[in-house]
Amino acid sequence: MVKGPFYRRSCCFSLSDAIANPNRNEEILAISLAKQNYWKRSETVVPKVRRAYTRPIDPSVAAERLAITEFNTWYVRGFAKRLIDEGVTQCQVYRAGIPKHAPAECSKHEDQIYSVKEVYDGHRARYWPEPGNPNAFSIPAGPNCHHTIRRIPKTNP
Repeated sequence: MVKGPFYRRSCCFSLSDAIANPNRNEEILAISLAKQNYWKRSETVVPKVRRAYTRPIDPSVAAERLAITEFNTWYVRGFAKRLIDEGVTQCQVYRAGIPKHAPAECSKHEDQIYSVKEVYDGHRARYWPEPGNPNAFSIPAGPNCHHTIRRIPKTNP
């Protein structure tokens, strides 16, 4: 689990339990993580071109962001394992949601075909544990990346 500077340890335990529940999705996960006591009151932002500043944390917004990122990360891992078990060797990466920002390293994977084993083995390698390996291949490519995997669509003859 990726540790965040903006949430408390109790949130990590709830997140782990929620992701392990097969009846959950990212929306239910976000609702369960939106408790005020799971989140710090504020975070310090250090932009590249301006001075650092502190801003309040909105638990519902932070919970939604964390839920989407974590749910998708573990969805990719689990689905890749399922495909491997089924003997499927390739999958397609696609953008499952519209991000606030679309970094180039993330966008270059759009609609590309990759080895399922490569996706499975690259689980979080690019960014976790910190500082990660920036040359590693990971889907999602990092926190807030909305790319995920699917079976390669069959083409009609």
